[in-house]
This record gives sequence, C-alpha cells and structure tokens, in this order.
Amino acid sequence: MSQNPIITDLISSPDTVELIRDQIAAILHLELSNQKNLADQAGLTDAADYDVAVYLEKQFPVDVAGGSEKFPAVNVQLIQSDYANGSSQVDANKRTAVFYLDCYGCGNAGNADTDNAAVIKAWKVGRLVRNIISAGQYTYLGMRPSVKGSGVCYRKIRSLSTGVPSGIINGAYQVVICRVELEVSFYEFSPQASGVKYELYDFVCRDPDGKVYFHI
Repeated sequence: MSQNPIITDLISSPDTVELIRDQIAAILHLELSNQKNLADQAGLTDAADYDVAVYLEKQFPVDVAGGSEKFPAVNVQLIQSDYANGSSQVDANKRTAVFYLDCYGCGNAGNADTDNAAVIKAWKVGRLVRNIISAGQYTYLGMRPSVKGSGVCYRKIRSLSTGVPSGIINGAYQVVICRVELEVSFYEFSPQASGVKYELYDFVCRDPDGKVYFHI
C-alpha cells in the first residue's frame, strides 16, 4: 500500500527562533550605529570603540593576522532551542532558545601599555550589548505576542563571561571575547498553522563573511 504525503505545502518559511536571531542582530546593528553617532556628537576620545561591526552566525576564530576583521565586533549565534514546560497547543509549542552574543575586543599582544586593552574593549562592547538588549523597549524584541500562544514571552541575560578564541592565542594581536548569553522564551508554530505575521526589521545579509546590513 502506497502512502501519500500528509504535508502538501512547501516548508519554506523560517522558524520563529530564526526570526528572533535575525531580529537580535538587526536591533544591535540599529542601536550600535546610533551609539556611535552619539559618541561622535559628544566628542568622546574613545568614540572609535563604539564603531561595532555586527555579524550573524560568523564562524570564528578571527583572521587577525591578515587584519581582515574589523574590531570591535559582536557575533550573534543561535546555540539551541528546547521545549519549555508551560502552555502549548496543537499548532504551537512553547520553547526556550539560547543565543551567544560574542563581543570581540582587540589589542596589541606583548605591549605592556595595551596588554589589557582587549579585555577592556571586549567588556565595553558587552556593556553596550547588555544595555541594548535589556532596554525596556526591547522586552519582547519587537515581537510582542499579538494573540495567545504567539511571539516572544520574555528575554533575559543569563550571564556575561570572558574568554580567548581558540587558534589565535599566539597571534600578533590579543583578542578577547565577552560572551553575553541570552535566553529567549517564545512560541514556535508547526505545519498545522500559518503562524503570526510580525512587523520585523527589514533584514538583509549580503556580505559573504557574515556581516549584516539592513534596510531600516
């Protein structure tokens, strides 16, 4: 006996968790660009530290030897998505996702005057990222539930920690990561439903190295 497929529609739409990842990158790009403008207007001597490049799912370690990467930088990565206890429906289930927002700072290795610069700059980027994502205006990351069982339920910063990327410990530059671990609770839809249309930022990722650009 032959079996006919049950799902007759093409599965081409991104999952909610993918939309959330892209939305996080879009928010950071928008707000960090504005912070750079504000730093320039204020005449800060360290205004260059606010010129933060945003990357999406960039595969580091960074090629610092060739100087091809721009610092400081933040890389948005989706790490995992798990089923969460709580209200679920036939067409949607509640899930919790973890994202790494890796903030990169760079300094000259071996220079006594700047040996700690990478750590300081990485934490500075981490501070900016934490404050942006924690802002009350982004409680739901622009994806506030329009109906029960949809959208983002909450977001929270789990932790901030520092580390050194593998493969470049002995490089000409000292590079340090301040990792901002972000947890987001949301509803994911299944094929039984068409889902909810969100008013997201117009996200574009053209650069082959993963750098993000947007039509805001």
